[in-house]
Amino acid sequence: MIGISFIYDLRENLLEKKTFFVKTLDDVSPSPDCHSEVLLENSSYLLCSTRHNEYPVSFFTAGEFTIYIEGKIYGQDEPAIRKSLCELGKDLIDNKKNIKTAISEWILVTEGDFIVFLLHNPSRRIFILNDVFSRLPLYYHISDDKLIISRNYRFISQLVSNRDFSRIAIAEYLLFCYSLGPRTFLKDVNRLPAASLVQVDIEKGTVRQETVYEFNLDNKKYRNRSAQRNAAELVRLFTQSCREKTSGQGIKGDSSYSSHSGSCQNKDGTHGLNVLSLSGGMDSRAIGAGFYHEQIPFVATTWLDYQKKSQPEVDTAKIVAKACGAEWQLFPLQFSPAKDVLRLLWMKNGQIILARPHSMQYLDRIKQQYGSNITHFTGSGGDLMLRDLRPIRMIMNADDLVEYIINKRQVIPIEVVAALTQISEQEIREHLKDHVLSYPENKWGQKLIHFIIYEQSYKRIHEAEDFRKLLFWTDSPFWSVRFFRYTMNCPDSQKSHRLLYTRFLNLLNPAAVQIGYARNSTTVPISIAKDRYRIYQIISTVRRWPNPIRFVWKKIKRLYKSNDISRRTVNPPSDLINCMKEQIQNCDTINQYLSRRDLEKVIDNPALLGHSEALACLFTVISTIEDLSRGKSTIEDYPESNLDPFY
Repeated sequence: MIGISFIYDLRENLLEKKTFFVKTLDDVSPSPDCHSEVLLENSSYLLCSTRHNEYPVSFFTAGEFTIYIEGKIYGQDEPAIRKSLCELGKDLIDNKKNIKTAISEWILVTEGDFIVFLLHNPSRRIFILNDVFSRLPLYYHISDDKLIISRNYRFISQLVSNRDFSRIAIAEYLLFCYSLGPRTFLKDVNRLPAASLVQVDIEKGTVRQETVYEFNLDNKKYRNRSAQRNAAELVRLFTQSCREKTSGQGIKGDSSYSSHSGSCQNKDGTHGLNVLSLSGGMDSRAIGAGFYHEQIPFVATTWLDYQKKSQPEVDTAKIVAKACGAEWQLFPLQFSPAKDVLRLLWMKNGQIILARPHSMQYLDRIKQQYGSNITHFTGSGGDLMLRDLRPIRMIMNADDLVEYIINKRQVIPIEVVAALTQISEQEIREHLKDHVLSYPENKWGQKLIHFIIYEQSYKRIHEAEDFRKLLFWTDSPFWSVRFFRYTMNCPDSQKSHRLLYTRFLNLLNPAAVQIGYARNSTTVPISIAKDRYRIYQIISTVRRWPNPIRFVWKKIKRLYKSNDISRRTVNPPSDLINCMKEQIQNCDTINQYLSRRDLEKVIDNPALLGHSEALACLFTVISTIEDLSRGKSTIEDYPESNLDPFY
């Protein structure tokens, strides 16, 4: 990936290795349009940046500080951002406030997707922090005398001396399609949590990493407000986010990107074209409705796969675009060969699933049509913030929560994961239990929501959005700190049966509410949402308590499904199966961490996995292990083949 890379080393003279680091960054860059350069250099540290011309990076000196900003800070002009960061830096240096308090107070009022690097020149202290949602994924390695922190996972993997893989991280990835907490495939490389601070004191030779803030979802501040009042406030915050994220506000320094005049700009003329990926669902149409509400010009785009499976999405998106007053562009896609799968692997190194490679073709088409100086919007976040994510039954204790998460969220069945990794089911459960118990909430249902947001969303959704930044800036108005904090303080019961979402969307654009959803061609009018909500209030208590009849039926149904393999529909392309077989033959490291006997058993009979996503997850794991350990992928031998488990 593109973005920041920072190396700190007490033992070696980094100035002598500067050329090597820049070459390594260029070698692992997944795009020929990107270039790397050193912004700060010293015998003990180097600050580097890899980017294309339109990627937002700023580098400047303000008072006693040298500051690097990657990404965008919204709602503030350049002088305000400089002043804000200098004041934050002084608080950190003067110790007038607790450091965690100072950082948390700042990030909770600062809108944007960003990474900030602060160097206090007199004291030679360095602070690196990210936003409250970790929207720009960052990875790091810390040892006794070294720190490597980078947006590019492959870059760090090239520099660490120990490339041992983490068995439990692999097991968690196979189970959920992401590893929990900071873990990644490599033992010595971690993901930087959201709202984190990394401190380097060069004079003392110390490095420290800590999470300064984590949302606690227990208390619902606005639980006594009506759904209509909450919806109205959410509209106010959402439209504010729409305005900020399309205004082009931000800071430009000595190494900042420059905006070019395009054929279509937004209403204040300060930024490139706004492009919305529009589907037939709720979330992207909510953004279109928000733009319509604020009279923000935008273009809507939709893709149609080569087998035309997404035709219902296309038909609905066209109607939604018209209702929102937007120009609409359809991109019919061709078959996507394995070379696009390889691009996904090299971009994100297993942090996103190797499936549906036509997404790359779609993004390439957008770039060809509109260029790189655009802001590309997706509906990311809407399905998390405006849905009732609570468990459908009462969770009684930690073990109950663990079983619920596994039953509802597992991608590969836990018994298959245990066989593949040679880690017992009980050990996997204990790791999951320890992790959810570390969450700040006391209520089991809110711990589940915390899991969905901090694990599923931050890992799968943010990583999937992130690789698009290699082509152009991508964002979503749902990921506003103000909007998130308000919606998480609304009662979950109001989110049931789309009551709150329907009211919210109706206030943005009533016409958008009347258009059927692509999946079932139906809508949920406000009157029906109200009736369902009243019924829900009556029966919610009953349906959440354990029901012995339902419990026994689920056990019987699960046993029936597990035994009836013939009913499962997993029909992978033959080239994919052949590629996976070659991978386990070519790479001994795969066989060190996964049972070869069980791998071959699953590959020969993919129905054991249950569905195509599970096969894609397994393919991602073995492809990443092979690529990181060998520096070469068997996928390279299948450039024009079909390696997509879904087609």
